[in-house]
Amino acid sequence: MSIKLGNRIPENVVEVLNLENLQRKGVVIFMISTDPQNYPHIALLSPFQVIIDDGHTLYFSVYTKSSTHDYLVKNKKFTIIIQDVPALLYMKCQIIPAEIDQDQPDDTHHFFRAEPIEILRDVSERAPLTSEMLFETKEITRDYMQEFLELSRFIKRLRDQK
Repeated sequence: MSIKLGNRIPENVVEVLNLENLQRKGVVIFMISTDPQNYPHIALLSPFQVIIDDGHTLYFSVYTKSSTHDYLVKNKKFTIIIQDVPALLYMKCQIIPAEIDQDQPDDTHHFFRAEPIEILRDVSERAPLTSEMLFETKEITRDYMQEFLELSRFIKRLRDQK
């Protein structure tokens, strides 16, 4: 059963995915956008691709040549699912245009800024989640850490503009 939490990201999630936390494990983060036929389109993100700045803003990176990128640019809305064992958090989000959107660091990734519109927590008291779905990170940690650092620089440039 889902419980509405409002639009503020819970503090425990902010702590795990904030800018200063470099200890990222391979927890799968699900992103759901909408394809042109109005079907859900699912993308798997790693915690290296998502940074939560505060309880109201999240930043993320997707591949520029991906379907997910195209759907986000067009629709500007998505749902992100974060594992918060024994529950799942569903965060309905909207992309916030960034003044430096055109100033992306390379042509392989696009960085987005978004705000949650509604957050729900889904947990079953009788059948709670007992473990997280994880990526194997041995082969990709270096690449993902580079992406994380680029996303961090993007956030800092946005902050400097204020």
